[in-house]
Amino acid sequence: MLPVIILLSLLLSYVIAQDPRATTNRLFGLYAGSALLQTAFGLVASTTLHEGLAYVSRLTLGPLIAVNQLLLVWLVMALFLPERYAQPAVRWLIGLPYLVALAVTMLDVVAGQHFWFEGITRQPDGTFSLDSRGGFNPLLIGLVVGQLVPVVMLATIAIRHPDRRTPAAVLFGGLLFSFIMAVLPQSRALSLVFSLGPLPIYLAFAWVTLRYQLFRPSIGVMQTAIESLPDGIIFLDSQRQVRYANRAAYALLGASESLISQPIATALEQAGLKVEQHVQEPTGDRYRFTRADSQEQVIEGTEVAALGDRSAARILVLHDATDQALLAALRAKNEEQRRLLELVATLETPAVALAEHVLLAPIVGHLDSRRARLLTEKLLDEVYRRRAHQVILDVTGVQDVDSMVAKALLDTAQALRLLGCQVTLSGVSASTAITLVHQEIALEGLRTVRSPQEALSA
Repeated sequence: MLPVIILLSLLLSYVIAQDPRATTNRLFGLYAGSALLQTAFGLVASTTLHEGLAYVSRLTLGPLIAVNQLLLVWLVMALFLPERYAQPAVRWLIGLPYLVALAVTMLDVVAGQHFWFEGITRQPDGTFSLDSRGGFNPLLIGLVVGQLVPVVMLATIAIRHPDRRTPAAVLFGGLLFSFIMAVLPQSRALSLVFSLGPLPIYLAFAWVTLRYQLFRPSIGVMQTAIESLPDGIIFLDSQRQVRYANRAAYALLGASESLISQPIATALEQAGLKVEQHVQEPTGDRYRFTRADSQEQVIEGTEVAALGDRSAARILVLHDATDQALLAALRAKNEEQRRLLELVATLETPAVALAEHVLLAPIVGHLDSRRARLLTEKLLDEVYRRRAHQVILDVTGVQDVDSMVAKALLDTAQALRLLGCQVTLSGVSASTAITLVHQEIALEGLRTVRSPQEALSA
């Protein structure tokens, strides 16, 4: 039993030194402590020649086994199913059978009701053996069956959670081996095997602790943070095979099966993603993937080397950029429309220099309030910038000149006169003149000519 005690003591010290305040570390400390007590009492019970000491040490084995199994179940939940362990109802419901067994064994210790044992018998070598209750012993059967619960839990976790498969499978193998060695019939030929029965599960804990750093606080926090990120996180090995993928990565790739040990190129191909853009930068590679199935989707990826990883592992971060791509396209479209509108506004209110200090403003189409405002603003700016003395408003292309159009022209002429500019109206047709006369509209302050050439010659 000495290797078991040494290994447990070293493992207990290592885990507690990582973070004594972490829940998983405290649970492991309690589990290892109860296992040390169980091993120590078993060692005393099988070697002492003192009947009273043998009686006490063997009597306490039942409660210690119940406590040890309860802590092991909670430890497995805290390590691999933290969301379940965080639910008090689930945690205590699973631990209820072990608590009942603990209460019964404690009652047996205090009241001596012989639920657990009948007594002790002195052996020929002077040591003592425990006489278990004969016939149907429900407590002993319950403790044996209780050891299978964490075995089943670890097997289920290894099957249903690919990202936790390896450490769960290692602990499953160690726990199953220890269970088989514990239930073997005890004999002198198997005394060494029985004494070393718990060693496989402790070796399994030691391996996963050193290999996966399960009890480091940063690892637990990092795994929780990575699983809650909206971006997909994928760890790749040197062969570009997936070693780990969080929930967001499975969702972005639309993967219903495990991605572990699958080449990333195969995973992307099965997801229907094709590389549209690949840029190599000193800090890493940048990708732009597109998927056109039911709807267009854009996924941006960044791949960087994992610092401190000797296996040349890399990290691929996937981000759904569909909304950003649509927003960028919409912004580009709006900008193009804005430029077109500016061009149209420039074309529909042109100002052409006919001679020195003379501008021609041909008006084509319908003149509404918006165009009238733009026309006034444009002409005022051009007159001020070119220091024009005369502006010719040509209305040959205006279809209908009514009272609103006439008022707009008068307002424009008045604004231009404030800058010291003379305004001439040309291109008034016969129908327009008749309309203005019938509506009794007088273009006061406006000099009229038949054509821009007549205005220039005048």
